[in-house]
Amino acid sequence: MKKLFKKNVLIALLLVISLVAFGTFAGCKPNDDSSSEESKESEPSGSVPTGDEVTLTAYIYATEETKAAWIAAVQAFENANENVIVDTVIGTDVAEKLRNDILGGIIPDVVFLPSWDGSGVTNALIADKALADITGLAGLSGDDNSYCRPYGDSKTYIAPVGETVFGVWYNPAVVTEAPADIDALAAYKAAEGKAVLAFAGKDANSLKGLFVSALLSSADKATADKLFAMDAAAWDDANVAAAASKLSAFAADGGVLYDSYQYSQGDVFYAVANGDAAFGVITDMEAARADAVQIATFAAAEDESYSGITADKIKTTELKFLPLGVSYAQLGDLYIPVESENVEEAKKLVSAILSADMSALNGNGAEAAETYSYRTPALSADAPMDYERTIINRLTSVLYGDTSAAAFTSQMKATAEELAAFVIK
Repeated sequence: MKKLFKKNVLIALLLVISLVAFGTFAGCKPNDDSSSEESKESEPSGSVPTGDEVTLTAYIYATEETKAAWIAAVQAFENANENVIVDTVIGTDVAEKLRNDILGGIIPDVVFLPSWDGSGVTNALIADKALADITGLAGLSGDDNSYCRPYGDSKTYIAPVGETVFGVWYNPAVVTEAPADIDALAAYKAAEGKAVLAFAGKDANSLKGLFVSALLSSADKATADKLFAMDAAAWDDANVAAAASKLSAFAADGGVLYDSYQYSQGDVFYAVANGDAAFGVITDMEAARADAVQIATFAAAEDESYSGITADKIKTTELKFLPLGVSYAQLGDLYIPVESENVEEAKKLVSAILSADMSALNGNGAEAAETYSYRTPALSADAPMDYERTIINRLTSVLYGDTSAAAFTSQMKATAEELAAFVIK
């Protein structure tokens, strides 16, 4: 790992991002149990280096549930390429390690981070045009779309891995007939005193997926592409307004669980299991369940007359997943930094991963007939706001009835116009 990164601009970007990305809006790591002990270099599965061998370094985000799939993919690659050794840093805290190493002048050959990662590392690499061109790489499929082409130059820089379909979870003991689509979900009538929807306000992906699902239920993907590419005129489209109106319907009759804006995913699981909300947006089921167990335990300990669901009941409650039509798919970002000294060998590793069985990375195991992913343009460090976060913040206001659908689209058009000058081209 003796590779010095030559671009001072990237280091400057990362220094700025380090001040704002960790711990800002939305706790972007579903697994808060990561520790410095979790990331470690895996033991090379190949033979002892002879001097003719190449050593690749790979930084890979993985939970305990997904780590085995990554290790198997890397070992299969090493077995098929006897002259290549892969030193792997793997764990849920890998983004912070990667960021610190880049700041220290060290850069790896291959990186995998989830699309929801909040470290700012991937965004900084994109902004500095520091990703290697992998256009035409073996293993890229139909998912090789605008999500993987952040510069609009028809070249691919990111390989998508681990598609996770967006939808809502519900308790079949509470919801006996699930709605067919997002329109029916918005029109769903919960029991008196109960909410229709709970979302994790601390996790931006809760509402990002909901908005995209509503958008694609009324507009086509081309319109969505324009909107997320910050084409201000797209916010005038009647279909975009219709999508915002669908979400504003949740505000009627207390449709959104009141405290959702400050909920964790565990709070959402707890609310759905307890019947406080009919449906919940959960993007990491196992982490949410573990968090909900703790919530139930603490609540019971603090109040002897507490009548909510117990920790034991949380452990045994199985929620059902409902994908919502053409769905927003969360993807993982697999890429090669352009300053890698082993780009060609790194491409072989990326292709091997793309051909491996990575189904363990799918957060809910669901398959949808159609999925959609996007990536907003990279903005310079002096941009006054983040486009996606602004959408989510204002959408929260729509769901609570504080902002109308018309005001939402008007405000976002103005934001897109303001940010146009900050797009990195």
